[in-house]
Amino acid sequence: MAGKHIYDGEQFGAGAIVTGPALIQEPTTTVVIKDGWQAQLHETGTYKLTRAA
Repeated sequence: MAGKHIYDGEQFGAGAIVTGPALIQEPTTTVVIKDGWQAQLHETGTYKLTRAA
């Protein structure tokens, strides 16, 4: 898993952005973010995946 970052999603607040390649570990799931993509945590606790700028 060289080059990937692993994050604890419970440490994020609304609006947090993670750019791939990365993994976000949550208590009930793991979010995989591929290279060229990013995830932003919404205030409802869901992640929105979009192409990185």
